Amino acid sequence: MKLILSSFGAEFSPTSFRAKRLKYNDIDEFKTLRERVKGSWFLYRRTSECIAHEVIGIPLDGHEALDGEDIELLTNDNLTVLSALLKERLPQVLPDSGMQYTREGLLIIDRTRDLVSYAFKHIHFPVPTQLVGFHKYKKSELDTRVIAVRPGSARVVVSVNFGKYHEIDRTLLEVVEQGIDVRGLCAIDRVKEPGPRFIGEIVAVEGEKAIFEVGSKYQSIPASECLLEPSLDTFTAIFSKILGDKKKAYDQAEWNGQATVVAAPSYLEELKDLKGQMLGSELKISRDITVRFSELVQMENRLGHESVINFGPIQFCFDSDRSRKHRFPSAGLEENGPFDQESFDKKTPRILVVGPADVQGKVEAFVKEFKEGLGPQGQKRYSGGFGRLYRLVNPVFSVISANLAGANATAVGGRYRAAIESHLSQFSHTYDAAIVVLKDEHAFTEPQNPYLISKAYLLGQGIPVQEVRLSKIGRSKYDLQYIYEDISVALYSKLGGTPWTVMPAQTVAHEIIFGMGTAEIGGRTEARRRYVGITTVFKSDGNYLLSASTRQCRFEEYPEALKSVVEEILDALKQEHSWRTGETVRLVFHSYKPLRNTDIATITKSALDRMGTDILFEYAFLDIKEDHPFLLMDLDQNGRESWAEEFSGNKSKGVIGQHVPPRGLSVELSRYRRLLCVNGPELVRRHKEPLPKPLLIEMHRKSTFTDMTALTRQVFYFTGLSWRSMRPSREPATILYSALIARLMSKLGTVPNWSPDLLNTKLRRSRWFL
Repeated sequence: MKLILSSFGAEFSPTSFRAKRLKYNDIDEFKTLRERVKGSWFLYRRTSECIAHEVIGIPLDGHEALDGEDIELLTNDNLTVLSALLKERLPQVLPDSGMQYTREGLLIIDRTRDLVSYAFKHIHFPVPTQLVGFHKYKKSELDTRVIAVRPGSARVVVSVNFGKYHEIDRTLLEVVEQGIDVRGLCAIDRVKEPGPRFIGEIVAVEGEKAIFEVGSKYQSIPASECLLEPSLDTFTAIFSKILGDKKKAYDQAEWNGQATVVAAPSYLEELKDLKGQMLGSELKISRDITVRFSELVQMENRLGHESVINFGPIQFCFDSDRSRKHRFPSAGLEENGPFDQESFDKKTPRILVVGPADVQGKVEAFVKEFKEGLGPQGQKRYSGGFGRLYRLVNPVFSVISANLAGANATAVGGRYRAAIESHLSQFSHTYDAAIVVLKDEHAFTEPQNPYLISKAYLLGQGIPVQEVRLSKIGRSKYDLQYIYEDISVALYSKLGGTPWTVMPAQTVAHEIIFGMGTAEIGGRTEARRRYVGITTVFKSDGNYLLSASTRQCRFEEYPEALKSVVEEILDALKQEHSWRTGETVRLVFHSYKPLRNTDIATITKSALDRMGTDILFEYAFLDIKEDHPFLLMDLDQNGRESWAEEFSGNKSKGVIGQHVPPRGLSVELSRYRRLLCVNGPELVRRHKEPLPKPLLIEMHRKSTFTDMTALTRQVFYFTGLSWRSMRPSREPATILYSALIARLMSKLGTVPNWSPDLLNTKLRRSRWFL
């Protein structure tokens, strides 16, 4: 394996440099000072435990006087300071590169490479007059970071990512004059720059005036002073309107053009080209400091230290004593049945199915196949149907129809609810779950989404709900075997079942993992409300099991909610397992954002108060994220030739998975940071896919259990604990489930008369949020 990080090294000279040390008082004073000495000094706020305590000043030319203590700093001991200096100075020392300094990092826009022009050229169609001025340029995003792949090897690297930069260089007035309907899209102010530029949603354009809805008020601005917001939503909406039936061919051509930058092997060539432009002579980034860029960073094991570890395939378990195992969930279910088949108490579940009346025949055909399987058609998977796969006995499916004739988009949800209400009122028995079948044109309607309205009502009756799209159940028999598998595993989980679990390494007897995910609701011009979901996993009999306990709350309430969940779980498990003096209990927290020191102190104190000092506690606090600047490539991975999907949905044969590292590969970036590859070459299903990003796992310094290898392996195992699909997820179930809870709760909160009371009572065992 030849593993390359999407970064090249930065080597600084000399081995020490002169600087000033100043006392840090507050942010306002710091900003004022920075503005005064701008161009003469680089200022860096040095922190300890997230609290700024001093300012380091590095002379750029030293013409402006700066009071402070003269100091000499060793280069290798101050790489974080030099990383920040390099990031700020690169646009100035490489003026011909077109590099811009932004809050997110460094940005290079190549306006000679426009995906819009490329796509139209390759479908042999001129750019429509209405779309002149709409561009998707190649962008290069650079960032500077400090990594240490082994002890004593700290260095600064420049990370690189490639993507698309959306730009519209026509005013809103010019766009409207081309006959484009812009109502419902958003606009920015072309005059206010830099600074807040977002205006709001366009209600109408009357003459040369644009009318916007800003909060609950309307605002009028000259359309010649506005630009359409160059977002993906804007481009999708306008290109769909203008291109019509040519949109599919355009999208495929754009996907192919994008692949020349972000897919293998092109990504590597682009990276080498950019590196070549920056290699060469030393660059002077301050009065005394120079930098030289080196080759791409290769990640490898050496000098007796393992920086790269392959955890291998996950072992999925289908019974509590771990005797029935398989590396593939679908095959494991076929051979062994679900993990809880002996204890599952809904062996003959009743399932309600509701769909549009005008396609009732298709819905009934779907139910028959889903229930009985695809065996007669010779498919290898899902041959025996829902009941056989999960060892159920004669599951009952009742199909009803919603009459949608004459209903507009906002009325469809009400028709679904009326059909369900009418049916439930006629029968004394209840249902264990429901399936709502939707047409595609109704699936994305907001806020009157029929699935959401149906789900809110049925959850209120204690019935979990599964969504199914009509377009999906109309696919080929080959595709249906995978589609039905995914629907079945989510449905069984919503019934309260446990399809499989994963087998952890043998560590402490008592381990509890808490996951936190977030979702936001609210428009761009109104106050946004953030919700946090909390999921709990615990280890029982050597297996990781998803707890029935889930929680959701407003963002500002999450510290108290998390504390409450910790106390609740500790009380229940202590009583169930009769923990004794001297036993060790490990609490691990997976979060979408770093926890604050105060939150950690509250949690640890709460655990000690609850359990006393007789129990030995270990804590690990992990921040798990996909948004980071690193990407990994395995240059020895040549991919495999296989039939795979084009972006258009058609299938063709070709090489896929090239340069994609194996799933389960862990790479050390420092003592407290790891990259984890969660999407190996065998999971690539589409031609010319962008290279997948690994997860970045960072451990909080307040952790008392600090084995990052064990903790990273655990995160990897939890990507196999998701029951939304037979395929592993891109993030651990602890984070995924928590985000799903938060997102769904935020949406359900918009449905009139919605009450979440039953979620923690009758639906406590159900994974209703899948």
